Amino acid sequence: MENVSNEFFSNEMALRSSSITKQTRRESYKKVNKEAIHILILEQLEYGAMTAREIATVLYKHKKVLEPTRQQVQPRLTELVQDGRIEVCGKRHDSLTDRNVAIYRKVAKDGV
Repeated sequence: MENVSNEFFSNEMALRSSSITKQTRRESYKKVNKEAIHILILEQLEYGAMTAREIATVLYKHKKVLEPTRQQVQPRLTELVQDGRIEVCGKRHDSLTDRNVAIYRKVAKDGV
């Protein structure tokens, strides 16, 4: 049986390129200070529910992220939802993309 990687990639260069991009993604992921970004997001959600792009825009204005795009915060929002620290509470029409997008809010702590 032939190696699955060789079946998927047409040549050695493509296989090497795939390996390198996986490595660089892994290196970048390890360098991200996820908890610092979590804290910044949670601070913004103290003011009320927001979309990913709205959060990214505010953080960009304060020079906390490189671009005012949802891609700057979406992975951290997913982690915060999985941790139960925030939740999706609805949706709102995004005029830039002309699509409905999720709205996030902090999860209320018991007794607060």
